[in-house]
Amino acid sequence: MEDVATLRTVIGASCETSASLSATRDGRFAAYAADKAVVVVSLDDPDGSHGSRQILSGHAEAVTCVAFSECGTELVTAQKGPFPCVSVYRAVSSTGVDETDETDENATFVLRASFRASCASATALALARRKGGETRLALLGETPAGSFQTASIELWDWDYVTISNAPPAKIFSKVLREITRATCVAFSPDRDDRAFVCGDGFVTEATLALDR
Repeated sequence: MEDVATLRTVIGASCETSASLSATRDGRFAAYAADKAVVVVSLDDPDGSHGSRQILSGHAEAVTCVAFSECGTELVTAQKGPFPCVSVYRAVSSTGVDETDETDENATFVLRASFRASCASATALALARRKGGETRLALLGETPAGSFQTASIELWDWDYVTISNAPPAKIFSKVLREITRATCVAFSPDRDDRAFVCGDGFVTEATLALDR
């Protein structure tokens, strides 16, 4: 008999059909977009109720992108609209210390940085961890109305492991040649210089000539 997937529980409700969702690799937290807010749900409640949740409400427009870092200690969110706001949250333990390698079951997510991207609206994002512990963000967006191409990609770097107050820095920006709308972006595992972008009718690979 084949295995059958069954619904275990409902952890929340989003406000848009295209709302973004992400979960930590250790299964402790899930985060989803709910209009202008992001809801972080603890999946480690002893009674299985998933009742412990945190509401992150720093966006002025509907949130379109939500993603945890590979280790789960960072959460990045982005919104729709011109020059969309991108927010970076860090997991802080119950003792008030920044998490670095994994999340504590009682951790809360605290805003560390907020910046404006150059695109017309954020459509997808992906995170990669660099060798020194820094984080690299690939942000896929729409270009302004009237542009011949309809998608762009930006790369941002930051380091909250050794430099706690350093602002994110944009290191790369390019309008994609594809005319169709791009919808997804992902880094190759263990590579911060190799990304894949796909959309309506294409998949493209980008190997970035950047210092690693």
